[in-house]
Amino acid sequence: MAKVQSNSLSMFSSCTFPLVAALVMMRPEQPGTRRGLFAISIPSRRKAGEHGNLREEQGDRNMRRGWKTGLAGAVLLPAIGMLAVSCGKSATDAQLNGDTPEAGKSSAVAVTKEPVELTYLISPGGLNQADFEQNINQQVRKKYPNFTIKPLEMWPQDALATHTSFDIIGGSFTTIGTLVDLGITTDITDAAQKYGVDLERFEPNLLKSIREADGGKLFGLPYYANHQVMFYNKDLFDKFGAAYPKDNMTYEETLEIARKMTRTEGGVTYRGFAGDLNSILGQNRYAASVVDPATHKASFAGDDRWRRLFDSLIPLFQVPGYNASEKLLDRNAQRDLFRKEKSAAMWVSGASEYPRPEDRVNWDMVSEPVFSDYREGGPVAIFGLYLVSSTSKHKEEAVLAVEQLTSDEVQVWRAEQMTLMPVLRDPQIKAAIGRAAAFQGKNLKALTPASYSEPVHFGPYYADARKPLYQNLLQAITGAMDVNTALRDATEAANKAIEAKLSASK
Repeated sequence: MAKVQSNSLSMFSSCTFPLVAALVMMRPEQPGTRRGLFAISIPSRRKAGEHGNLREEQGDRNMRRGWKTGLAGAVLLPAIGMLAVSCGKSATDAQLNGDTPEAGKSSAVAVTKEPVELTYLISPGGLNQADFEQNINQQVRKKYPNFTIKPLEMWPQDALATHTSFDIIGGSFTTIGTLVDLGITTDITDAAQKYGVDLERFEPNLLKSIREADGGKLFGLPYYANHQVMFYNKDLFDKFGAAYPKDNMTYEETLEIARKMTRTEGGVTYRGFAGDLNSILGQNRYAASVVDPATHKASFAGDDRWRRLFDSLIPLFQVPGYNASEKLLDRNAQRDLFRKEKSAAMWVSGASEYPRPEDRVNWDMVSEPVFSDYREGGPVAIFGLYLVSSTSKHKEEAVLAVEQLTSDEVQVWRAEQMTLMPVLRDPQIKAAIGRAAAFQGKNLKALTPASYSEPVHFGPYYADARKPLYQNLLQAITGAMDVNTALRDATEAANKAIEAKLSASK
């Protein structure tokens, strides 16, 4: 690349303003709490600097809750956040000086050797300095020792309201739609290609899910994944002389086991099956999206996959002796049946919900049940990702930072030490999750599927549509609604909620 004139170069190499940025750390989900769905109502497609006082926006309380609470299993790891670079020469300087890295080579050649300070914004009260140092600062400094990462406790809406530029924002599968709707994402495809970021390393359907959220733009990279598995209590199967479940069982086969294991004995009601119904719906093996991204409408009554899903799930909770109620079907209650009370033989939930040592459950796991008419593909994965912000003044540096936080080394470390599922295709990196203390000696096949399913659409109306679907599934299980009415009513309620949100954003 030809060198540019010195006056132009000085414009790029100077650092004449302090840039403050942020990254919000999602708190790990604790027993007895719900996942933050981040279903907020914020005017869409605003440009940077036009957000106003987000404290006064409708849904501010939900926004705080959504940013503060985390996905199950995202222990000690920031999943919502902002990262910014200040001072020193930028990657652009290296480009202007002709130091363009060749494709596939380390991007470190394009980064300044001058000190660079990166600031993370963390939810007020959410800072654990030791965890931050180990999980973020040290991981980045392994490749960029001249980088210093410093936390700053501040609400994200306050950062937006004060027009604070930021470079990287971390998100989850449930926040993608809202972040896109805010207009703060930017396509990193060109920068990734420019610096030799190898996108082929990643699970393709995770990248596809990101691209589908914003018209094909790749605005970030995933850093952990989570999918449904079926845990089982080995002691209960031994107690009742039943064979353990196997991988790739159908719902029909699972129902037969559930019938055999459901009973009352010694004053204790044992139930053959338990499950996180909200997650099962959202991550269903048909990969049916609750909202059509093209029309922004739900069509549960018009899509036969939802009927088949209801028909597969409902009998599991209507086995004689189960005595299902809405209270018992609650996510936390279902989890407690397996992990606390140890009275459920099988339990479908995210792999990150594995029983902890204090639960004292003798457990293993198999893959989640599949449908007899659709066995193709793998499980649907949810994920956390780092996004590059459209407000960033250092987009190329941000891409390089994201690359390091999703590197092979960091992926293996997080799998082994933090029990986070890798997002890379390499079987050896996937296998690292089996070296985590919690999973040693367990069925690794359930944790490391050959591939993930086609993605479902996690847009800004995901929570609005899933809520009535979940509520009506409970009604159908308890006999308060028939399946036809449940699906029709859920469709109408979901579309009404979506229309209200669309109208409010105009």
